[in-house]
Amino acid sequence: MANALNKVLSEIEDLLDSPTASHWFKHALKSAMGRDIVDAARDAELLARLMVQRCEAVQETLLPGAVT
Repeated sequence: MANALNKVLSEIEDLLDSPTASHWFKHALKSAMGRDIVDAARDAELLARLMVQRCEAVQETLLPGAVT
């Protein structure tokens, strides 16, 4: 169990140090790290679902039939 936690914490550190990760993402990740882990995970899942739906809706509007 501790190994899994160490692995994810290492990945988080790598992303925070990455020059390719966006400023927005780094800010969101840092903010999430200071929150209740269950609440942060649920909010992240909701955000991801909504952004995927928005992306698909925009793509379908701009390129009808392209999104399956």
